[in-house]
Amino acid sequence: TAWAGVPQLIIPQFSDQFHWAERVWYLGLGPYPILKSKLTVEILKSAIQEAISNPKIAERCKEVKSVVRKREEPYKILDRLDISWKTRKTE
Repeated sequence: TAWAGVPQLIIPQFSDQFHWAERVWYLGLGPYPILKSKLTVEILKSAIQEAISNPKIAERCKEVKSVVRKREEPYKILDRLDISWKTRKTE
């Protein structure tokens, strides 16, 4: 979603998702992550509203998009990975 330039709302479930959810918030790309144990309809509604209406989040997403788009496009990376798998020898 950083590549698309849209806000991110994360509800981490396990493992490193908590780290990346907090990182998204820290970088200004979305509202503070919602813990699954704290999730309610009202909290989710409020977070979605913040994600889509907060001008600071919108601006930050736009800035990050411009940086990310200068890098190699995701589909090109996937094509390269596919080639490496095709050329790998079978044992």
